[in-house]
Amino acid sequence: ISSGVKAQDPTFSQFNFNPLYFNPAFTGIDPGLRINSTYRSLWSSIPSSFRTYSIAADMQSLCLSSGQGIVVMKDIEGEGGMKTTKAGAFYSYRIVLLPEDAILQAGVEMDYVQKSIDWDKLVFSDQIDSLTPVIIPTQNVPPNQEFSSYPDFHFGLVGRFNLHKKRSREFSTLTLGFAIHHLTTPDESIFGVSSPLPQKLTVNGSWAFNIDNRSKHRNYPMLFGPTFLWEMQDVTRSYAPNFNRPFKTFNIGLAFSSLPLYASVYYRNMTPLFLDLEHSDAIILQLAFNGKATDEFNYRIGYSYDVTLSELKDVSGGSHEISIQITFPNANLICKAVGRADDIYTNKRKQDCYTF
Repeated sequence: ISSGVKAQDPTFSQFNFNPLYFNPAFTGIDPGLRINSTYRSLWSSIPSSFRTYSIAADMQSLCLSSGQGIVVMKDIEGEGGMKTTKAGAFYSYRIVLLPEDAILQAGVEMDYVQKSIDWDKLVFSDQIDSLTPVIIPTQNVPPNQEFSSYPDFHFGLVGRFNLHKKRSREFSTLTLGFAIHHLTTPDESIFGVSSPLPQKLTVNGSWAFNIDNRSKHRNYPMLFGPTFLWEMQDVTRSYAPNFNRPFKTFNIGLAFSSLPLYASVYYRNMTPLFLDLEHSDAIILQLAFNGKATDEFNYRIGYSYDVTLSELKDVSGGSHEISIQITFPNANLICKAVGRADDIYTNKRKQDCYTF
């Protein structure tokens, strides 16, 4: 195992359904209590595939101009049993720039992370006998400990703006945000050699239009518009010039939502120059069903498939992702507890907008 390799964060294709992972400022941006779980299998046909599990919950507390949330996530990498588990908390604060039409939210995420490896699952070069298929014992000495733990911190900003047409009640909603992850670049080494976790920058945006101008009910609009997500993390390997470049993905595509269906298609490139076909990574196809059990309980079930376009296209088998989201739109636990669920300040901080 080389000590020169820096870690890379897992990513998700359904970033519209898992916003807290990419930017903590999304905490409590929508009304009520939201619970979201996601499972991702990267390169499913490769025996040592990568699997990621995540469950997060967040709620809006406008009486305090804030949102709160929690998350638990586990990432399993390859046959070596490398596991990264984190548990964390979110907090966001809302600033009203223009009542009902423009808000800015700042958010932080604070995690406790544990990284571990199963030494018995590793196979080293000295265990392979070219003359026989037998795996012989290794001379490599296992580390004194097989895990490391550390705190981790993230920060983000999100702005959401309702853009009105002149002399019309029609409007669209523009959402823009950015986040910096791993602010303190914590040392995640298991083997006693310094291995700082590189910072990651994410930039995201969406523009949602109601294309059914005859709709009289904002709760059931027919939405269409572009969305994008850009990620960059410095995972360079200084000893290997051929790999001396940061990890980057740029997702851009179109989303459509009209109850009960949601559909989207995205193109993922390794560079923001998305027309640079040489660095194409995947086409992402996503479909979701939005259900409304009662006025107090909504749910959404989504599935996406990454069609691999890179050099791994013949062997990867693509990537699968499943998400389940449960929403209690009228839940207002903290503000009700302090007796401020319907005060004048809470109502002034609300924003009626279009979101996917």
